[in-house]
Amino acid sequence: MSYSRTALGALLISCAGCIDRYVFLDAHRDASSELSQDGADGAVVTDVNDAMPPDVPDVVVPVCTGNPITQLRAFDGTTCAIRRNGQLFCWGVRSRAMNSSADPSTPLLVATDVTSVVSGGGVGIGFQLCFIRNRTVFCAGTNTDGQVGRPPGPGVVPIDMPNELPLAGVEQISASNLHVCALLPRGTDGQTSVACWGNAGDNRTNNAGAIQPTWGTPNVFPVTRMLSGVTVRSIHSAGKTNYAVVDTGSGMSLVGWGRNEFGTFPDALADLVTPSTNLPSTSSTSMLTGLFVSPRLVCQTSALLPSSLECIGATDSGVLGQSPGVTTTWRVPGSPPPIAVMARQPLVAVGSNENAPASGFACVVRDDARNRVACIGSNGFAQLGASTEMMSASWRDVVSAGPVGDGSDITHITAGAAHGCVRTTLDGVFCWGRAGCGERGDMLGTTSCTPVPSGAPSEPLRVPNRVVIPCS
Repeated sequence: MSYSRTALGALLISCAGCIDRYVFLDAHRDASSELSQDGADGAVVTDVNDAMPPDVPDVVVPVCTGNPITQLRAFDGTTCAIRRNGQLFCWGVRSRAMNSSADPSTPLLVATDVTSVVSGGGVGIGFQLCFIRNRTVFCAGTNTDGQVGRPPGPGVVPIDMPNELPLAGVEQISASNLHVCALLPRGTDGQTSVACWGNAGDNRTNNAGAIQPTWGTPNVFPVTRMLSGVTVRSIHSAGKTNYAVVDTGSGMSLVGWGRNEFGTFPDALADLVTPSTNLPSTSSTSMLTGLFVSPRLVCQTSALLPSSLECIGATDSGVLGQSPGVTTTWRVPGSPPPIAVMARQPLVAVGSNENAPASGFACVVRDDARNRVACIGSNGFAQLGASTEMMSASWRDVVSAGPVGDGSDITHITAGAAHGCVRTTLDGVFCWGRAGCGERGDMLGTTSCTPVPSGAPSEPLRVPNRVVIPCS
């Protein structure tokens, strides 16, 4: 998969947010470029405990010098990683659904020759997992609303027999609870189209009048037909809202369709689409450099504020306030001064649960220490790491005054509905937050796999857990 560079740079699939998040910038360091390439493919067993904080248990992990992780994605109850050779590993509630006899906290090889992966659904509401292979989309999982690309029905499409969608040249995919979208190549007319399938309610598939038996058929529409001379850089889905980031030549704008249930589309409080015209609405984001989305919280980085983060959405989790309500005006979260994100390479992740109030949180890799992570917002499942508060309106270090992981710089950060993960230059993966679903790579949490916490933060392991992912 390739993308042309612009003044703002190339599209980076780094998974920095809850359901679907992408960053575009001019200084992305590819995961493989930071690793020694002179070793043979496969595992070299190395003890790296000397580089870890003193309270991290001793562990010997494989270092895959020729087959590093190139994509790390967190979802609601599940985490997935793709290695350079296309192997897709997942752990958490979805891995249990794909193999009922497997330990959900152990990475499971679920597919090969994969270049990108997304997952929708959530804890207690079914799931779908879609991936790109040879620029074609394949989906597996529950299909109650046609979200795997077949007519809606009961049962589960197994991961070893995924449904192949009738779409060619797919460049990117995004997914939410009950629908999936795919970015298609530019046509001969110069327009870029998007295909969406699954639940058409609230105009999630830009086809509000579709009847349920047809929900599994992709609805293809030109996302740029009311904007001439633009290039679509990425698409995103979270909750009932979809976003396309378009390059106008003088800056970035957002095109949206679906429902703006939690105020996560700028300056709009109603459905994003006029049903009579069925056209996406647009919003100027002015020199956007990164977009990070989740159902209840959306954040951006901008060339106008190169060292800050701005967010919109629900105001009940501490990120944007601590009382019910929404804001569709960008705000800088946290007590001043705001945390400094890495200006040239913003590594940001946001997470929230569509069905759980006060669940939004945001995490950033600090610019002053690129092996440290600070988070703000909901902490019911210890998403903020060392903090013992149920939520915080101030930034908190995930590891108090120390690095997250093995001490090396962080290259990827991602967040699910209630957990976060990073990948380091030493190819280490470390996760924190909710553990009850297995998404953290262990089952040491005291809670079950539930979307809503009770009482004080309920995950006793404050140090991020190292996830050992096979090399091949």
